[in-house]
Amino acid sequence: MLQLLEFIAALAALIFIHETGHYLACRLFKIEVDEFGFGFPPRIAKLFTFQNTEFTLNWIPLGGFVRPRGENDPSIPGSLAGANPWVRIGVYLAGPLSNILLAVVLYAIIISRIGITDPDRTNVVLINGVVANSPAAGAGIQVDDIVLQVNDIKIDSTTKLHDAIYANLDQLITVQLQRGDQTLEVSLTPRSNPPEC
Repeated sequence: MLQLLEFIAALAALIFIHETGHYLACRLFKIEVDEFGFGFPPRIAKLFTFQNTEFTLNWIPLGGFVRPRGENDPSIPGSLAGANPWVRIGVYLAGPLSNILLAVVLYAIIISRIGITDPDRTNVVLINGVVANSPAAGAGIQVDDIVLQVNDIKIDSTTKLHDAIYANLDQLITVQLQRGDQTLEVSLTPRSNPPEC
């Protein structure tokens, strides 16, 4: 049940980001937006109005929608259908581009947190950054160290490293590293509530 809820929440977030892209593009190109709906109709309530756009809450919690003014009627002033074709293309592409941008940002965050797989060597996880005052920094882990093992788990992917760390939050772990020609072991305690950067 929890996995289903997580899937619905992730899908809703993706759709919401997609629709936000359309909304912002409409604003950029001076296309009026009549409604920005959270979820899909039927409507529960109108939340507020901002710049002539009604922000609404709807019953079906799977993302949202944007209703540009005159989407199919070019005779309406400030309508999407009456805009320049390049403007319409920009509005339509803004949704998918927002999802791509989100993927790039999330990927960058993940890589900055858990490192990357070295492309020159298969099944190798290379540390590309260590946060100051973190347990990793305190244990002496350095940039370009290769993670070989966490406790008794062989590390051959960033996913395995993530899972091994998150399975041992607030518990002392042993990390085996390769640094140049040297193999060494360090101990650290991953924090469940790290301070905000």
